[in-house]
Amino acid sequence: MSNVKRLSLSVPPEFASDLNFISRRMNVSKSAVVTTLMAQGLQDFRMLLETLPPEPDDQEMARFRGKSAEVITTRMNTILQSIREVQGSHGEL
Repeated sequence: MSNVKRLSLSVPPEFASDLNFISRRMNVSKSAVVTTLMAQGLQDFRMLLETLPPEPDDQEMARFRGKSAEVITTRMNTILQSIREVQGSHGEL
């Protein structure tokens, strides 16, 4: 048996609808979609939170927000590049 953990999540109806559409359209499991889309983001967010003290002061929170913005910008640029690559290989979507 593979090394995975089963989770149960409650999500808004729109999220469930989008997830169902994506998994059917890509012919992959919902677990694969969620894992693929969230894996790096969760690792990045955990890394950021590990740098934050349990009770941060205002200066530490400001530094955390700056680091968060850098991570978010990097992730968004990666996503946008992936979209451009897909559009380039399949024509404009």
